[in-house]
Amino acid sequence: VRFVASDSTVLALEKINFQLPEAKLLIPTNVLNLIPSFSLEDNDNVEIRYVPSLISFSFKNTQIVSVLVNGDFPDYTMLVRDTSDFLVEVSKQDFLMSLKRLDVLAKTSLRRVKTVFDGNKLVVSTLSGIGKGQEEILLANSVSEKIEIAFDIGRLMDGIEHAEGDIVVLGINKSLTPVVITSKKDPNYCYIIMPQRWVE
Repeated sequence: VRFVASDSTVLALEKINFQLPEAKLLIPTNVLNLIPSFSLEDNDNVEIRYVPSLISFSFKNTQIVSVLVNGDFPDYTMLVRDTSDFLVEVSKQDFLMSLKRLDVLAKTSLRRVKTVFDGNKLVVSTLSGIGKGQEEILLANSVSEKIEIAFDIGRLMDGIEHAEGDIVVLGINKSLTPVVITSKKDPNYCYIIMPQRWVE
């Protein structure tokens, strides 16, 4: 089963290994956002049933029923690349903590952050009306050339935070093409984020 969610700047994909009859369902996001609020445990089962216009989720003593969205989901397969020019490995905790510190400044600006990958270093910076913030992180591997990419800092943190494990992997091509964030621990996780133009 593939769960895919997208807007104009990011696409998140998660695969779960269990079998359902083949179908493509457009489920309202507010319905799916309800389920985590019930504090399900890892061993709790969720029963999913659907007909052409309705879907239901049953767990514990709760049942959620929703109308399905009419229409077709955009074709996202061209964005999910098998290869990238550069695969950059970085500590999830170090990257996330640096972004959270810079987010204090980014909140007063366009919420953009610039990432510079150079050798075995990652320099992350942001600008605002009250000053510049910069953090330096050691990469788990090295890149053969210098790469500069800007992101929306909130969207970037979302992609990193939901990746399992200690190491996140960034699949990078050119500076203005989508970047694929994956997890070394969970090969079924994929988060695609669009770069932003950097304004000094």
